[in-house]
Amino acid sequence: TVIGTARCTSFRTREGRLKAAYNLIINGIDALVVIGGDGSLTGANLFRSDWPGLLEELVEPFSHLTVVGLVGSIDNDMSLTDITIGAVTSLHRVCEAVDSIAATAMSHSRAFVVEYADSVYRLRPGKPVSRMTIVIVCEGAIDCNVQPIKSERIKDVLVKMGLDTRVTTLGHVQRGGTPCFFDRYLATVQGVQAVEAVLSATPTTPSPMIGMCENKITSIDLMKAVETTHAVAKAVEAKDFDLAMELRDPEFASTYEANQAMNMCCLLMREPTCVFGCLGSPILRLLVLSAMRLTSSS
Repeated sequence: TVIGTARCTSFRTREGRLKAAYNLIINGIDALVVIGGDGSLTGANLFRSDWPGLLEELVEPFSHLTVVGLVGSIDNDMSLTDITIGAVTSLHRVCEAVDSIAATAMSHSRAFVVEYADSVYRLRPGKPVSRMTIVIVCEGAIDCNVQPIKSERIKDVLVKMGLDTRVTTLGHVQRGGTPCFFDRYLATVQGVQAVEAVLSATPTTPSPMIGMCENKITSIDLMKAVETTHAVAKAVEAKDFDLAMELRDPEFASTYEANQAMNMCCLLMREPTCVFGCLGSPILRLLVLSAMRLTSSS
């Protein structure tokens, strides 16, 4: 026929008619003009009579939709979870880009404003040095009046300070590249938890969101996480920053406080009261530097 049907003995059985109903549904067909003799017309009439029951039988295994959420976002802006899949890899891309720009900034004695794709974290520069100044700002950065802090605005300030300034926007460069180990690990363990949640779900089970809190995999109500995230945005819009910080996860608050302390330490113009020497890997030196900054700021 025009739609590709032909005589089929299995159509005489309910299983055959069930398959025929499925084929019509997936092809968007809800009407048939049957041209044939007694057998074709009798079969068509039986098919129509069975149609409601066939649909119920097809739908019954899929009457309940199970939903489990995994947060994959470079913004890391979902509440009730400390970290999201992809955020750490994105920060790796930012570090690589800044490291690459640093050589040019140093050799040309220039200032660079690096804008990266994010909506939460804001990294501010420390004390400007004589040969290199790099300001890192996220595209969603705002001031205390909820006004956007644009890269060009920062550039204008640096130019007024007498610095030859360039703006670099990372954009979608952050979204690509090979995932770092942590993101591979996080996606794997959260994926296992998601499958377990699907297997144990019932029609009355609330949809969970798989996250991480204090280095432990968590399962919390998906709608609660979404509503809390929206509440954070509304609190920021209303300039209620204390409420916004309270609604975020504890890790966010502690990270923000550490960032504030280290930036303030860099801005303090004072002679060092103690000097530490550290031999070892770059990571170890960075760890000691961060510890000393936090200690001195407190």
